Amino acid sequence: MHDLVSIPCVFHRGGTSRGLFFHERDLPGRERWDDIFLAAMGSPDVRQINGLGGATSHTSKVAVISPSGQSGMDVDYLFAQVGIDEPVVDYKGMCGNLLAAVGPFAVDEGLVDAVEPVTAVKVFNVNTSKRFIVHVPVCEGHSISQGDYSIYGVSGTGAKYRVDFLNPAGAYSGKLFPTGRAVDTIEIKDYGSLEVTILDVANPMVFIRAKDLGIENLAGEDPRKADAKRLALLEKLRCLACHRAGFIDDPQKASEKLPAVPRLALIQPPCDAQTLDGRKLKKEDMDLYSHMLSMKKIHQSYAATGAVCLAVAACVPGTVVGSVLTGSRDEKDSKIKSSTIRFGHPSGLMEVEVEGGEDGELKRVSMARTARRLMDGWTGWCMYLLRCLNDSSLSPHFIVKLPIDVESNKIFKGKIITPKLLGGNAIGNIELKAQGKRR
Repeated sequence: MHDLVSIPCVFHRGGTSRGLFFHERDLPGRERWDDIFLAAMGSPDVRQINGLGGATSHTSKVAVISPSGQSGMDVDYLFAQVGIDEPVVDYKGMCGNLLAAVGPFAVDEGLVDAVEPVTAVKVFNVNTSKRFIVHVPVCEGHSISQGDYSIYGVSGTGAKYRVDFLNPAGAYSGKLFPTGRAVDTIEIKDYGSLEVTILDVANPMVFIRAKDLGIENLAGEDPRKADAKRLALLEKLRCLACHRAGFIDDPQKASEKLPAVPRLALIQPPCDAQTLDGRKLKKEDMDLYSHMLSMKKIHQSYAATGAVCLAVAACVPGTVVGSVLTGSRDEKDSKIKSSTIRFGHPSGLMEVEVEGGEDGELKRVSMARTARRLMDGWTGWCMYLLRCLNDSSLSPHFIVKLPIDVESNKIFKGKIITPKLLGGNAIGNIELKAQGKRR
């Protein structure tokens, strides 16, 4: 017997992200989730060496899955973004890449009936209260992970999973434009003013033209070697936009309280580029080029929800993104134009299909991903330790040491405490009754 609790989980890749998938039924009370997720990922530590995290924002994630209580839905999906060098777990947003893995997870775990050749898994995201459909290729009752479809940022090929975002506008704020405007001007102390678009589709995003920050060629910037002063400026802008959008009362608290909402992206016109793994991208193959900020760092690929939000912004002529795409801007035109948007990012290209209704409202956004189940197993977590008030020793095995010559039926009172790494706090009381003398 050891001093860790083994919690069943699955290590799963979805798109260009990977994370731990838990059944909600296997987890203890919600108040312990932060401790479990931080320990599982090895946070806080910039290397995450003592956990399963990959030291990047797109490899430090958790999904909690359960049968859905929502009408017409199959499963509920709760997403957690786990901090890397800070002990933070953010439940405010949603990961669209991991969403692609929710489908095969639900099929393989028996949460939905497998239907060949494709099972449409209806997913309700608890974080945003939005609905999705993940189309999962199926054979003989199980999901198919192998195929000939490839996505940038992931080596090899896999089965193609189409992910539909249904009516994704207003995922966090309830509005397409949280401020009510297609363009906002934000003043940064000791720097100046910058034009941005704050858009809420799948997840809230802040978009800014790269040239407005003095960046002539965004594709020439290596996200792994991002300038610290520029990152600090972008985080300050993100916090001010968070306040402007009404997400937080004090912009000074946004880094701590809302580290992942909103995210921020730099935009520029199409250009020739080279991916992080050395592949060449041609400007004729893209409509835009973009870098995204995630958890205070430049994302090495692109979040799926960020891609969805970017594509919709590109389909609205009045936004900052729309102006980069068309070369002009009509701030009065805020109707969604149906289109397919292809854009470049540090790891390659992404393609997103946007469908607008006749009234100019957003109906659906779709994209294709791949997914792979990497490992089944258990993650070890330090459970509560028992301290008997009559004996100051800690027993990691939950064996309570009683004094010699204990009288039969004598009552010993104690406390349940957390290990030192979790604060050493008393969280409950316990009574033990001796049965016969101990010699």
